[in-house]
Order: sequence, then C-alpha cells, then structure tokens
Amino acid sequence: MQSIGSSVVQQVLLILLQLLIVGLLAWVHSLVPLLQNWAKHHLTGQERQVLMQVGKEAVVFAETAYGQLNGTQKLGYAMDYVAKVLGANKVRVSPQEIRAAIEMALLEAKKQGSPQG
Repeated sequence: MQSIGSSVVQQVLLILLQLLIVGLLAWVHSLVPLLQNWAKHHLTGQERQVLMQVGKEAVVFAETAYGQLNGTQKLGYAMDYVAKVLGANKVRVSPQEIRAAIEMALLEAKKQGSPQG
C-alpha cells in the first residue's frame, strides 16, 4: 500500500514540476516582446557612434548638394540620407534620434567655423 502512495506522490510531484516549467516558459515568452522593445529603443554604443558619424555625413551632404535650399529643406534631405544609410545597415533609430544626431553634427560644424547650415 505504501508503494502505491509513494507512486501517486511521485506522479503528483512530476505533474507539479511540469506545470511549473510550462509556467516559467510562458512567463519568459511573454517577456520577449518587452525585451525586444527595450533593445530597440536603447542603442548600443557602437550604434550611437555610427549614428553620429552618419549624421555628420548627412550635414555635409545636405549642404553640398542642396546648399541653395533653406534649413528645413536641407534637414529633410539630411534625415532621409541618415535613414537610408542606417536602414541599409539594419540599424533602427527613431526620427527624433536621427534629427538629434544631425542637429548635434550641425552644432559641431558651427563651433569649428564651418559654414554648414
């Protein structure tokens, strides 16, 4: 009789363990979209360096190719340039991050005395 009781206890414990594992897997699976969203919005240091470098290129490009246009129009071309270059390299950034990189590059160029903008 005792062997039947211990066998039932073992089976119940195995079922509880399986339910715990399934619950943990479901919990981890539910965290994946949150982690992906967090990673998408938090660029790595290397991605930030690339963004800043491409932002500088975009400022020079817009000024050289579209120098006769106003600042807003040149900003649009510069943002398009950054989005295309980063998109080709599978780096995803928001339009706000792109604009910030371009504005920062423009400020640096003005500090250095370049006639950009």
